Amino acid sequence: MENALIDFIGGFEPYLALGLLLVLFAGFLQEHFAPEVSAAGAAALFIVFGLVPTEDVLAAFSNPAPITIAAMFIMSGALVRTGLLDALANRVVAAAEQRPMLGLAAFLIAALLSSALMNNTPVVLVLIPVAVRLAQSLKLAATRLLIPLSYMAVLGGTCTLIGTSTNLLVDGVAREAGLEPFSILEITPVGLIAAAVGGLSLLVLSPLLLPDRKERRGSRDTEEPSFLTELRPRHGYEGIGWPIGEIEDLNRPGVEIVGVRNRSGTKPQVRSDHVLQYGDRIIAVVVTSELLTLRNRRNLDVGLREGPIPEDSPDLTVAEAIVTLSRRKRAVRVAQLGIGHRYGLRVLGVHRHGEDLSTDLSTELLRPADKLLLEGTPEGFARLTEAGDLAAITPAAGRAFRRRKAPIAMMALISVVVLAATGAADISVLALVAVAAILLLNCIDSDEAWASIDAGVLVLIFSMLIVGAGLEHSGAVALIVRLIAPTLETLPPIVALAAVYALSSVLTEAVTNNAVAVVVTPLAIGLATQIGVEPRPFVVAVMLGASASFATPIGYQTNTLVYGAGNYKFADFLKIGVPMNVLVGASAVATIPVFFPF
Repeated sequence: MENALIDFIGGFEPYLALGLLLVLFAGFLQEHFAPEVSAAGAAALFIVFGLVPTEDVLAAFSNPAPITIAAMFIMSGALVRTGLLDALANRVVAAAEQRPMLGLAAFLIAALLSSALMNNTPVVLVLIPVAVRLAQSLKLAATRLLIPLSYMAVLGGTCTLIGTSTNLLVDGVAREAGLEPFSILEITPVGLIAAAVGGLSLLVLSPLLLPDRKERRGSRDTEEPSFLTELRPRHGYEGIGWPIGEIEDLNRPGVEIVGVRNRSGTKPQVRSDHVLQYGDRIIAVVVTSELLTLRNRRNLDVGLREGPIPEDSPDLTVAEAIVTLSRRKRAVRVAQLGIGHRYGLRVLGVHRHGEDLSTDLSTELLRPADKLLLEGTPEGFARLTEAGDLAAITPAAGRAFRRRKAPIAMMALISVVVLAATGAADISVLALVAVAAILLLNCIDSDEAWASIDAGVLVLIFSMLIVGAGLEHSGAVALIVRLIAPTLETLPPIVALAAVYALSSVLTEAVTNNAVAVVVTPLAIGLATQIGVEPRPFVVAVMLGASASFATPIGYQTNTLVYGAGNYKFADFLKIGVPMNVLVGASAVATIPVFFPF
């Protein structure tokens, strides 16, 4: 059947490939299907029509880029579980709340500078959750920050030879053609000017063209619920004798002290200079992850302690349960449930959607749909389920931070970045080794590691690699180059330079930038030789044009990442990306001859 199809379309493969590409773009714009579904369908058609050979299809699945991205998803998950990402987000948010514009600018500039020194894909992966938290803090839609984050990372990647793999690939192709190797900082002046123009363009265009869309398509709610709980220090707890305002456990974001109960009564307003004493019961509202972290602290009891609860059992688990209507009719309080005595479970906290709880945990009057956070053995939860006292018993939404493992996760990330930047090994290999290390050293559980991988993003990337291979193998890219090349040879050098940049930029929006680098770099060198000028500026134009991709979410990996993380439509990238392409391209073309004369 495959041979019959090839015979039927013989000679028309480039045109069929371009037609399928247009259909794919139309599918992206219509958004009847999720983008990864449209891309997978297009990839399947390329395979069915024989436009991409089997070995190229298999090569797409062995491509290091998706493997690296999957590994970086897991490393980002480890940064979350060890509390590093939370700490970073809190610092960024705190700075932005005091000076919003300065905080936003510092965040985006940090993304740009980081991307100049390391591969920009892991930079964006790590900073996406920080951008979401920052947007929530400033009462902005995440769509206002995620595209600028990707664009600044792209611009940062153009500032050095190691900022993106495309620059290294172009340099390698140029070396094979006989050109002198580029130094790491040789393209920096051009890249910095392009980045400055791009940054200023974003400052002007973002409020006008970026969507203000707060809902997140197909994503889970990332906000953890807060639970009313009680904290009771035991003998040996290091916070005893210290003012509450100086105890680290009680002064983290997500931990709000609402009262202290002791022998003299309950103090609903607690001053930060209140000295914690043995026998104090701290009433607090705490997010799930911080609550579970406090549960693991030595000499600190969390929740209601009643009945025979096996503290040291290795089978202890945490789950959430919802209060049913029957309990509301009896006006039951938390302590009256007798969960500890009847089932051997501990109530860690109670949550009420849309309402802040601030009374004592044991005396809190429960309502229908209130959520209880419970700890106990599987046997205890089984008895609770059979009794039917509570409904919808599910695993807890959060997990305890493993802050003692934070140095390991940080060293893993730094090692990957430094060793990749120095060329000690490929970043994909380093990332896989780092993932193995953080799993073996228990920075993150394996089930949570696999859950942190965004399968939709990987399917989209794999599919577009197959489509890009099909465009290249079918001759579609070569057809475009052949049609344009004769015209380019008749143009003045500066116009030819602009045309090479534009060609690289346009092709990158549909084909992988590495494929563009391989195809267009020899064309650029040959064109420069043909018109009798120095080829080096044309090679730099390919570097920037193939990397500075803004107009589609599939043109560059960081765009694809934020496309999956935010509630974006394909057209959102076109609206702001096309002007960005023009402005950054114009600045690059005007600057290249200054630092790389013809």
